[in-house]
Amino acid sequence: MGTWDKKNFGNDDALDFVDSFGESNTSQLELLLKKITDLPSDSYLEASDCFVALVVCEIIAAQKGKSSEDFPEDFKNTISDEDIDNLAELAIL
Repeated sequence: MGTWDKKNFGNDDALDFVDSFGESNTSQLELLLKKITDLPSDSYLEASDCFVALVVCEIIAAQKGKSSEDFPEDFKNTISDEDIDNLAELAIL
């Protein structure tokens, strides 16, 4: 794994997820977020899970018109607004 920047897309795990995103569906994204949000507060989070969860949050922000400056331009319209709303509810937890 390589990390070259502190931004959310500045590591191999995030970019690997972006590359394979077309193979994912919304329920898989929900599972990724739930994996993070359902952990007890004293649990250890794997860095790779956190990197991917941050990318999912970046997707939500981009679909809501608040993309970060390093968000991949060709990745902006990848899932529907309805799916984004469902993910956004999870991300707030």
